[in-house]
Amino acid sequence: MTKYIYRFRSTRVALHERQELATQEIHLASPKILNDPMEGYKDVFWQGDPILWRNLLRHYLLCLLRAYEECLWMAGDTFKEPTIYGALTEENLPTEGFRSLFREAVEVFFSERRVLRWVEILSQWTEPVSKEQLLFHLSQAHPFAIQAVNAAFIKQGYSVGTAPHLPPEGGLNLEPLLNLNVDRRASLMNPIWEAGAEIISQQNLSLIYNQRTRSPAQTSEKRDWLVLHFPRLYIDALVESLIHPPWYTASFSSSCDNASMWSTYGDHHRGIALMFRTEEDPAGNISLPLDGVMGSSFVAGKNPESTPVFARSLHRLHPVNYSTGAPRVDFFRYVGQLPHPVVLRTWWCDENNNISPRLSDIGHDMEKWRSELWSFFDECAVRKLPDWDHEQEYRIVVPDLLGLRAQYPNLKYDFGSLAGIVFGMRTSADDKLAAMRIIEPKCRASEKPDFQFFQARYSSTAGRLIISPMNLLKFARDAKENPSGPGE
Repeated sequence: MTKYIYRFRSTRVALHERQELATQEIHLASPKILNDPMEGYKDVFWQGDPILWRNLLRHYLLCLLRAYEECLWMAGDTFKEPTIYGALTEENLPTEGFRSLFREAVEVFFSERRVLRWVEILSQWTEPVSKEQLLFHLSQAHPFAIQAVNAAFIKQGYSVGTAPHLPPEGGLNLEPLLNLNVDRRASLMNPIWEAGAEIISQQNLSLIYNQRTRSPAQTSEKRDWLVLHFPRLYIDALVESLIHPPWYTASFSSSCDNASMWSTYGDHHRGIALMFRTEEDPAGNISLPLDGVMGSSFVAGKNPESTPVFARSLHRLHPVNYSTGAPRVDFFRYVGQLPHPVVLRTWWCDENNNISPRLSDIGHDMEKWRSELWSFFDECAVRKLPDWDHEQEYRIVVPDLLGLRAQYPNLKYDFGSLAGIVFGMRTSADDKLAAMRIIEPKCRASEKPDFQFFQARYSSTAGRLIISPMNLLKFARDAKENPSGPGE
C-alpha cells in the first residue's frame, strides 16, 4: 500500500524567493535553526580515570590558549567571538612557538596542588559526571587555567596588557563535596551540583551587568567571554564536535489536517503542503529517492580543486520517537570524530602511551564500538519530547561527513514522487494560480495525468479541518484540448 507524506512550506520559499516547487528541491536545515532547542540533544556524561581527566584538562587548556590568543590580538575597539574548536589537538597548532606556549601553560597548570587533587578525587568518582556537574568543576578550575595561559604568554615575551584575571582564592572549597561522592553518597549530590551550576550562571550574569558599567564595552566583552562564558561554551563544543558529525534534516508529516501544523509550518494557513508518494528501501523502511551531493573528486593535473559528485539514493524517512529523556552517551568512550590514532594519542593514552583502563576493550571490537556510536546518532537525531507528538513527524537525516552540506544544502526529487499539493485555508488565489502554472508543464512533460490538488477547509459537519480533493482541477493531456488550463 502506497504511503503518502506531507511537507509544509510557505509560498515564499516554495513559489517565490527560493522557488523550491519549480526546482523540485528539498532544503536540508541544520538543527541549530529549528524551532526546538532540544533537537539532537544528547545526555552526555563523563566518567574517567587519571589519564582521561588529565587529558580533558590538557585539551581545555589547549582550547583556552587558542581563544585567548584570538582575543589578545583582536583590535581594541572590536570583538568577534572566537570559535572553540572541539577537535583541536596540539598537532594542529600552527607553529612550534604555539606548541611551546601550550606546553608551558600545561606545566604551570599542573604544578598547582589543588588541580592535582581535583584530578585525583574525580578519578575516584562513583557516579557519571553530568554536563551541569562538569560546568561546575571547570568553573572552579578556570581561574588556574586563565593564570596558567597568561603566565605562558608572559614567559614567552608577549605583552598581554590588561589580561583577564580571576582570583583562585575566591573559588569554593570543593574537597568536602568531592569526598561525599567518593564515599558513595552520590545520590545526595545531584541536586547540589545542579544548584551550583545555576548559581554560577546567575553570578556570571550579575558580574557582567556590574562590570559593563565600569569599563569600555568591547574590553568587557573580551574579558566576560574568556572569564565567564568559556567553560560553558567549551563543553558545548566538545559535545557538538567530537562525538558525532554535524547533520542536516528535512521534516515531513504523515498527515496535513492538523490546524496547529498549518499555523506553525504552513505560514499561518497561507502556505502549501507538498504530498509525496514514498517507496520502500530494501529493509522495508519508507523512503524517497533523492539526488544530492555524495562526495567530491578531482582529476590530477587538470583541476587543482575538487568538484562535487552528485548521485541519487534512497533516503530513509525516520519516524520521530516522542519520548522523555535523551540517549545517555559516555563522552570519553565515544570520541568518534577524530581518526582513531589521534584519539589514542590525545584522549585515551598518557605521555607514556599507557591506555586508559576504562577504554582498553574498544580495540578488541572496533565494529561493535562503531555500531554503538551510530546507534546513539540515530537515537539523538530522531527523538523529540512528547510535547511535539501532534506533528506525526518523519524526517530525512543526513550526516555531513565531508563538510559539504553547508555549500550544497538541497536534495532534488523526481517529479514522479510528487503526488499532489494541498492549499491552506488562507492561501491566496494568486499563489494557487502560481503553483498551478509551475505544475502544468511538469505534468505535460512527464505525461502524469494523476496529479491532484487539494484544499484545506473547515468542515462544520466533522467539526474540524479536513482536506478536500479539488477534482475539477485537472490538466488536459493535450494543451489544444483546453488552452486555458485546468477546468471542468
